[in-house]
Amino acid sequence: MSIKQYNWILVKNANPFEIMEKIKKIIEPIFFECMSKNIMTAAQVVIDARGEQVTWNDTSFAAMEPREGFQYSKKALPAKDRLHRLVGEMVRFTDHLHKINSVTFSPADIGYTVCMLPGSDAGDVVFRVFSELREYNDALKTIGLGEDFSYWDNVDKDDHVSDEEWENRKNYWESMPRKAFSDMGLSFSHPTVVETQMALNDTWAKLHKMPVQ
Repeated sequence: MSIKQYNWILVKNANPFEIMEKIKKIIEPIFFECMSKNIMTAAQVVIDARGEQVTWNDTSFAAMEPREGFQYSKKALPAKDRLHRLVGEMVRFTDHLHKINSVTFSPADIGYTVCMLPGSDAGDVVFRVFSELREYNDALKTIGLGEDFSYWDNVDKDDHVSDEEWENRKNYWESMPRKAFSDMGLSFSHPTVVETQMALNDTWAKLHKMPVQ
């Protein structure tokens, strides 16, 4: 079976819980910024509808969802006199999209799950952010929290990676059990509804001040 493991980062001699907090400090602000922008965009659609019912399909956040099961995109957004409820609704919509095991093509699909695994050497941590939003991984690469530990066997390695290092990655990923990553290490996901509401007080206040006429 072909191996394609991209965007994994190796941190040597690391405390997993300290690494978890460092990751959160880097990617949570990105989540909250995108979430605030999405909430205000949806709120404006509701205002512009002038009292007509609006679903997610009526916004720029319409998503490709499986035909089987509940289609969240058909769900109505809160009415214009209940805009403050958009915070919780947007987080729940994001949760729903993140759990879909395929590309949704929705700007609301900004959720993430971080999986942390033991490295090949004692004390090392290997982790990756799973998300449709590439800004999380871009930020982690820029900040230099660790070093790239990606591996693939369908094309040649990057020129800057030594043969010894590539062989080390190969051995690591080939020996990985055929199990979900979340079952082999630590994992955590994007903030909850309550955490998001607490972090986006300014957005909450803006929603209350938006004209409803």
